[in-house]
Amino acid sequence: MTARVHQVLATLGYGDAIGHEVLGIQRVLRAAGYESEIFVDTADRRLEHLTTDYHEMVGAIAPDDILIHHFSIGSRASRTAYAMPGRMALVYHNITPPEYFVGVHKELVKLCFHGRRELTGFAGLMHGTAEYHRDRFRSARRGRLMESSRRS
Repeated sequence: MTARVHQVLATLGYGDAIGHEVLGIQRVLRAAGYESEIFVDTADRRLEHLTTDYHEMVGAIAPDDILIHHFSIGSRASRTAYAMPGRMALVYHNITPPEYFVGVHKELVKLCFHGRRELTGFAGLMHGTAEYHRDRFRSARRGRLMESSRRS
């Protein structure tokens, strides 16, 4: 049986940093002989053909699989990934403080708020992309997330 290393994230966006990272990781994994799917809640229409709906993780992820979870916002894909039997590594890309979107984008306020709450369940799995992200994650694990400071 071929080793399987899959990735999951809320949204695969066209041209963004997380999307480029996810596609690059998949390219390297497949070149090394691993089976590798990208499970998402949503994807830019130009990238949909490269993804698998997160619902398909159920029954597809085996205990020996590795699931790389790119965490940047609350999502149904995140909550589903948490329940999977495979081994998981969390890559924390930071969560924008919800207050930045108040009065601008109601759905993003909700997703960022829920993402901060979901984050506490992933203790022990995080690989941060920067020391700032690791500090924020450690704060979330202690039951509080460091509040952002706005510059005037």
